[in-house]
Amino acid sequence: QMYKDGEHFLYETDYFSVTVMTDTTERAPTFSIPPYENFDSTLDLPTPAYLHLPGVSGAAEGWNRLLRREPRTLEWGEGVSERAGRAKLLGYDFSDLVVEKRQARIGAEKTKCKAVVSYEPQQGGILFAIPHANISVLVSIPNQSILYDKLLVNIVAKCLLNAHSTAVMGIFGRYEGNVMTYARSSNNKLIDRSARYIKLLLERQI
Repeated sequence: QMYKDGEHFLYETDYFSVTVMTDTTERAPTFSIPPYENFDSTLDLPTPAYLHLPGVSGAAEGWNRLLRREPRTLEWGEGVSERAGRAKLLGYDFSDLVVEKRQARIGAEKTKCKAVVSYEPQQGGILFAIPHANISVLVSIPNQSILYDKLLVNIVAKCLLNAHSTAVMGIFGRYEGNVMTYARSSNNKLIDRSARYIKLLLERQI
């Protein structure tokens, strides 16, 4: 319902930062929704869901927290640096400043939604919460060898986020059966997949 109302989420996390970013960014080509906007561009449409790393003071620190290292950009001169250089990278801001930046771009009323994904080993699982709606779900992981393994628990979180985003997009009718009918063919892999899906859907109608 929040998607239907045009709300814009911030996914707040730290332990699952790469996992949440991967899930929210891959929704763009899969379901034809706007990708993460670059805050240095006035032309980018706002994406419905953006990453927020709490306690981070700026874009550079945000990328360091996300990658656990300094980002390596491509400073290869005109044409490349503009698209893949450090200046371009820092336009994507996951720090605490993202709250104000989204409000300035979209409006406070449409940016009040927050989804929290947190690692709760003391409670035995992963917590998904939407605080303003008083929604909180703890997904229990009884297998201790998975719960305390950073890679495995992130894989569990990714599977849960995949199921969630797929279910939401299914409500919007953005796939048919197991066929992606709203894919944006933005690379060779998706061009090939779209061609095969068009052929499959046409064959179903004959």
